[in-house]
Amino acid sequence: MNRQFNAAPDAASKIIFVDIPIDHYNGLLRKCEPWRGEFDILKNAVITHDLDGRDTAEFLCNTMQAELLRDLAVRIYPLATVHIEDSIKAARGAGGGPGRRRNGLT
Repeated sequence: MNRQFNAAPDAASKIIFVDIPIDHYNGLLRKCEPWRGEFDILKNAVITHDLDGRDTAEFLCNTMQAELLRDLAVRIYPLATVHIEDSIKAARGAGGGPGRRRNGLT
């Protein structure tokens, strides 16, 4: 007998939306070595511009990648840490839900 089980997806593989103000993104990218996996995530960011003139780097990654990126930011560019942590918390259902924007726009 062949059974299939619908297991809940692994929390580490959940795709989340991360957005970082452009100044903090550039600082983190500048300090990240190109051989690191985190660099590949960062370099694929899309730069957006809102109506108030704020530029933001936005990208998708899984939760585990976001946590690795946050841990790296703590060591090499702490100013970016809070933005990555906010995105992780939002993906877990705390602080406004996924896709929320710190600039007040939805």
